[in-house]
Amino acid sequence: MRDPRRLLVPLFAGYVALFAVLLHTSGRHVPLWLLGCSTVVFVALVALLSRCRWTASHTALVILVGATVLQIVALTRGPTTSDDVYRYLWDGRVQFSGTDPYAYPPVSAHLAHLRDTALFPTGRAHCPWPIPDGCSLINRPRVRTVYPPVAQLVFDAGRVVSFGGHGGVHTFQVLAALGVLGITALLLRVSVRADQPLWPVAIWAWSPLVVIEFGNNAHVDWAAIALSLGCLELARRHRSGWAGALLAAATLTKIYPALIGPAVLRRRPWLVLGVAAGVVVLAYLPHVAAAGTDVIGYLPGYLHEEGYNSGTRLLLLGVVLPHPVDTVVGVALLAAAAVWTWRRSDPDAPERSAVTLVGLAFLVTTPAYGWYAGLLLALAVRARRLEWVPVALAPAFVYLVRAEVSKASWYGSTIYAVAAGLTLLAFVVRRRADSRAGSLVQVGVG
Repeated sequence: MRDPRRLLVPLFAGYVALFAVLLHTSGRHVPLWLLGCSTVVFVALVALLSRCRWTASHTALVILVGATVLQIVALTRGPTTSDDVYRYLWDGRVQFSGTDPYAYPPVSAHLAHLRDTALFPTGRAHCPWPIPDGCSLINRPRVRTVYPPVAQLVFDAGRVVSFGGHGGVHTFQVLAALGVLGITALLLRVSVRADQPLWPVAIWAWSPLVVIEFGNNAHVDWAAIALSLGCLELARRHRSGWAGALLAAATLTKIYPALIGPAVLRRRPWLVLGVAAGVVVLAYLPHVAAAGTDVIGYLPGYLHEEGYNSGTRLLLLGVVLPHPVDTVVGVALLAAAAVWTWRRSDPDAPERSAVTLVGLAFLVTTPAYGWYAGLLLALAVRARRLEWVPVALAPAFVYLVRAEVSKASWYGSTIYAVAAGLTLLAFVVRRRADSRAGSLVQVGVG
């Protein structure tokens, strides 16, 4: 075989060109084609990189430069498959006007003076979210925000660094791109410290999921991922109080990082829980004072909309179990997995049990939004449990298939079933490889 280093550069150039062309191409199924084609090239790239015999510093530089180039390409156009960033802009604007973001929905007359043509265009032929007096780019304009307090702080930061929101969506795209690079640097640093190969970090840094959902769609989940990784790192270093604070902050950015909680409770659990509870109370206190029980926002409606109360969201369990048995079994499985994680987590490597719990939660709840899976992807790289990568990519495919092909549940069930099968196969292969390596070490020692 030719030197993989010579093949890596042209293949990576083709990968970048694929994004550059298809991100700027309009038409039916283009995002799905982009995700499918880029995933194939991405797998080939990572496989090539794993065979390159470079020094650690050289490999780290290649991964960081590649990640930077991909994020820059993602920034060259506005969000392609999500409009969440417009709510970020709106929430920041509302807060800086002196109104609590949980108090009123965007269509409220109380906020009429804040509406402008940037978020509420006039004369638009195809309006994504019609409202009584025009058009809204903000999704679900009739409901209050669903984003927790720490996410609101990120929205505030975006407004500050863009000098009052003048950067528009590009501000949050740049913040997300920088967040991706920061997470990449963190993963590289911990890999060097642990004397581990660096090539798996490219699974995070070069993933089409990361390029599309953060640099392009600007989802705030990057902040939740960074805080979650920080929580696990502080727990590993015996800094339980700070770990609890970052656990709360991650959960108050996007709710699902609470799943890593059981993994950090083996060491001083009451301190972790106490600090986390204190941070939650302090974060919500000013909002409760201003908006009362409305601080819960659209969360109940969102869960209903996504089908979690009806069971239609459980794409794997729902195939084999009737509702509500599927929901009961799902809750029981997650509870058992959480207890197992708490009892079996290694306090010196909490990421290993954390990735298992998060991965199992994805297989139970089968979310249909790719950006949620950024946490699982980062944890898989951090814990070197790469068998979870197919499950991390599954939600992005489910999301685009639902949007562009059909909302029939069997599509999503099939995608998740294939991902689960690939993960199980990779798990068996890794365990056998680990077992053989352990046997060779024992023979060598003997």
